[in-house]
Amino acid sequence: MPASPPRVYFDANVLLAYVGDEEGRADTVQTLLHEARRGEIEVVTSVLSIAEVAFGALERDNGLTEEGEAAIEELWTPASPIQLVDVTQALTRRARNLIRKAKTEGHGIQGADGIHLASAVMFDCQPIFTYEAEARRMRWGQLTGIEVAEPYTNKPQLDV
Repeated sequence: MPASPPRVYFDANVLLAYVGDEEGRADTVQTLLHEARRGEIEVVTSVLSIAEVAFGALERDNGLTEEGEAAIEELWTPASPIQLVDVTQALTRRARNLIRKAKTEGHGIQGADGIHLASAVMFDCQPIFTYEAEARRMRWGQLTGIEVAEPYTNKPQLDV
């Protein structure tokens, strides 16, 4: 029986970098999405990302173009390689526990970050990909016991 592909978690800002075609970031995310389409990895994010990506795009672009709206919507279609995690009561309780743990360790996390981290923990993702600052990534890693890093791939796309 073949082993399951590694499961990685995308924070919403990773998807926002992709749809925003951010230089130095969008290509890496696109490569990861291609790997997911080929079944080499599984990409997971919370349904919360649907709202966060829309808000971030509106804030960034001061309104969305039709092309931008279509690019965002494509992320959530059934054909997308992104698996969406529903926000359930069990997940929100896990998020609450992470938020409390962070507070007792002398730093806090916001509710949305708690939902993302709890989703990654509950679905055994490794690593969590985010474009958050390094200090925050380190705290999230300590909090969850999961590697937290900027997106990377071991199979970069070649310019042809």
